[in-house]
Amino acid sequence: MNASNAAAELSATEQRIIRIKSDIDQFEELFRRVVSGFGDTKYLNEQYHKLILTTKDLSFHLDTIQKAIQLGSQIPDLRARARTLNAQAISQLGRLQKLGNNVQQHAKSETKVESLNTEGKYPSVNDFAFSQGPLEQKQITMESKADIQRAHDMEQLESDIVQVNELFTTLATYIHDQGTLVDSIGDNIEVAYEQVQSGTEQLTTATKHRKSARRKKCICLGLVVLILFIIGLAIGLSLKQ
Repeated sequence: MNASNAAAELSATEQRIIRIKSDIDQFEELFRRVVSGFGDTKYLNEQYHKLILTTKDLSFHLDTIQKAIQLGSQIPDLRARARTLNAQAISQLGRLQKLGNNVQQHAKSETKVESLNTEGKYPSVNDFAFSQGPLEQKQITMESKADIQRAHDMEQLESDIVQVNELFTTLATYIHDQGTLVDSIGDNIEVAYEQVQSGTEQLTTATKHRKSARRKKCICLGLVVLILFIIGLAIGLSLKQ
């Protein structure tokens, strides 16, 4: 993946996350209506299942983000954009996870209420087998089917929540890997900076030593010239005498 391809794929990922956010917003509104008594719990469960199915492709987009992060070690702007999308994705998955738990709790409470409402309405199986007529038998059969359907809905809901949790875990793993990668990049930059700083200090020290040695050499050369001048002057004066 090169920089241009990574940028294009990140744009597609960004649009996908925006769409998921919109879907979650709509589902939250549906959930509030159902909890307020203006909707059907079964329909709510079905819509949550559809919402989960629409997020399955996030795994592909998360992989794209991870590759962009790795490529972004050389392109800071690309890495920053990928990390932002990561944060947005985990935010929406967090909402989806929380909604799943709320839907599950609502479904369980509805099941409990329905069970309490029907308790005592129908006789036991033994009484039913010997004393009830065809109408009562039909009602109890329908009630049994409803119980089976509710159990199936709960199983599907639990499966959806597990799927969200797995996707959430995948994203958390990506974030951990990216954090490690970024930390590694930061460490390498810090080491490089320290090496450059140390090299600069050494160069400065060497320059000072070189200047000091040159100064000492000049002084010594001046002293030698002065001594030779004095000796020459003394010899010249003695010859004149």
